[in-house]
Amino acid sequence: MADERPQAKQVAYQAVSRAKPGGTLLPVNMQTSVTSALKRLEAQHGSLDDYVYDRLRIKPEDMPQQFMAEQVDGIALGIASPHSLGKPIEWKHIHRCHLLK
Repeated sequence: MADERPQAKQVAYQAVSRAKPGGTLLPVNMQTSVTSALKRLEAQHGSLDDYVYDRLRIKPEDMPQQFMAEQVDGIALGIASPHSLGKPIEWKHIHRCHLLK
């Protein structure tokens, strides 16, 4: 199992999602950018959890069993990405990736 204690150039990931955190570390120089992007997304769409639940058509009570906070944040960024060109990301795509872990 990976060492989840922060090293000199790492910090604990600060999720915007209210889901259970997974103990992810990220480089110190990325934390501000990641948090800023997530906060902008939250300002545009409201709660990232609700945004993801709605877009994936998943009941909020089912999400804690499906995803950690880091994953919800990442899914929200992916859904809102300009590269998605407005195409809906469907649960079957996320579920398939989730099963490949």
